[in-house]
Amino acid sequence: MVFEWRRKWLLLVSAVLVVVAVSVAASVASGARSSSKKQKTVYFVTYTMTIPYFQNLAAGLKAEAKKLGFKLVVSAANFDAAQESNLVQTAITKQADAIVLAPIDRQALVPGATQAKSAGIPVVLVGDNFGAESQKQMLTMVGEQTQVYGKLKARFITNHLAGGKGTVIVIHGPRGLDYTEAQKIGYRQEFYNFPGVKVVEGPYGNFSSEVGLKSLQNMLTRNPHPNAVYFDNDDLAIGGVQALKAAGISPSSVTTIGSDGSPAAIAAVRSGTLTATYATRPYATGVKALQVLKKYFATHAAPIKLVKVPPVLLTKQTLAHLKKSAYQ
Repeated sequence: MVFEWRRKWLLLVSAVLVVVAVSVAASVASGARSSSKKQKTVYFVTYTMTIPYFQNLAAGLKAEAKKLGFKLVVSAANFDAAQESNLVQTAITKQADAIVLAPIDRQALVPGATQAKSAGIPVVLVGDNFGAESQKQMLTMVGEQTQVYGKLKARFITNHLAGGKGTVIVIHGPRGLDYTEAQKIGYRQEFYNFPGVKVVEGPYGNFSSEVGLKSLQNMLTRNPHPNAVYFDNDDLAIGGVQALKAAGISPSSVTTIGSDGSPAAIAAVRSGTLTATYATRPYATGVKALQVLKKYFATHAAPIKLVKVPPVLLTKQTLAHLKKSAYQ
């Protein structure tokens, strides 16, 4: 009797353990499925949303996030490195799955990216890159090096100067901003090869048409006959062409170029008041950034350090045959 009771008791315990084990296994499997299906949250941190470039980039991010089922959180500083760093800290504290970061310069946001990496949060840069010594702190950059814009825009100008000679006025964006300073490195490298080019550095100011208007008006009082005007971005260019008109200078007689590919600039190029702009393709950059993250989430294989979204030159001629999707 004792042995029979023990046998039944052991069978009962074994049955209970089997049920528990099956229940735990099912729970673990369910948890794994739940984890794999967990909605990814991506923070887009930028130093401003007042510039059309970042507005269009955010639009690309939002469209692709909706397509991929990601949650997108957009936060912007007011051209303030400390404030942007705080926004990165917030993303880390909120346990973001990834951060898409538009750094205000090459150094100020490196500590935040380093902390994000330590927390297992990949950082994808857009708009600008970190320096060579800080490449390990980010997963990749999506877009193009800002310095390249400077070279391309300067090359366009030299190609349009008779004999590669002439006076070029440069109208700048904010001093110290890497989008401004890196372009300067690029165009100086290009203009260096043309000793007949006289570069006249204009004032620095915010990216706005009002600043472009006033800055070029001031420069024209001392340099009334420029052969070309280089604008750091399209907002400045739109104001600049108004300054040319106000000075009695036909915009078509001066080679003018901006960058971004904003709707206003494209309209000006079509009308012939702005010679050209380089579309930096922010919408496509936003889309590509999330596609890179989707692949990384699935494979955990790091992409190359620069996933290029090449800029597209927009002139009256190229716009005649390019589809909008080619330069968005």
